This record gives sequence, structure tokens and C-alpha cells, in this order.
Amino acid sequence: MGAPSRSWTPAASACCGAKRRATSSSRRRWNRWIWPSKRRMFIILVVNVQEGVVPLDREVAVKLRRSGKPVLVAVNKVDTSRAETGLVEFSQLGFDQIFPVSAIHGEGIEPLMDTAVALLPVHSPESTVQSPPVQSPRPG
Repeated sequence: MGAPSRSWTPAASACCGAKRRATSSSRRRWNRWIWPSKRRMFIILVVNVQEGVVPLDREVAVKLRRSGKPVLVAVNKVDTSRAETGLVEFSQLGFDQIFPVSAIHGEGIEPLMDTAVALLPVHSPESTVQSPPVQSPRPG
């Protein structure tokens, strides 16, 4: 048989666009969205290098660390060498895996996705695909 395949399910989540001003309604939405995360294998936190670390980033990071799930930090808008210097600031969020990306240019996405795929469980095709039983031909 072939090599084991990865199971692509909505088990990975991206935390992005949680615009920087947290209101009580956005916090309620956040709590409903992130905490049913028992099925998630990892979380991708998307932050903006141009804004730097903001209070909402810190608040979200605390909650994500409590989840016990691996967190990949995608630092978006890193499309110049000047922006790359801002990456160090995001280490204060307390996550080891920080990826500089430029979503608009598609840069840095491959290492992020390679790491995400490596966090997914491997499922053998033999264990998930069941063939129908083989029937012998009827004598005619």
C-alpha cells in the first residue's frame, strides 16, 4: 500500500482577525469559539508585525497556553527586511514556534504549513478504509 496519509479535518484553527480592540461581545465570541478546542490538535495564532504585540495578543496568548495545545504563531505582514526585525517582539508571547509570513505575497506559508502538517496524526489507509467483502460468483 501507499504511504500513510494525513487526516485533514477542521481540527486546526487559525486565530486571526480578532481585531485588536476587545469588546465584551468579542470576548464572549472568542470564549465560545476557542474553548470547544478538545478536538483541535494545534492552533495557529495570526498576529501583525506592523502593530507589534498589543494587549489583546497577550490576553489571547494566556488563554492559548492554558489550552495545552501546540501554538504556531504566524507573524503576518513580514514582507520587508525592516519588518523582520519586529519578529523578536513576539517571543514575549511565550511560544517557541514563530513563523514570519506575508499572506498577500504567499511568503513563509510553506514552513508554517509543513509544521502544522507534522502536528497532525498519521492515519494508515488500511485502518480507515474498509473494502466491501468479496463474494464468490454464483454458479449459473
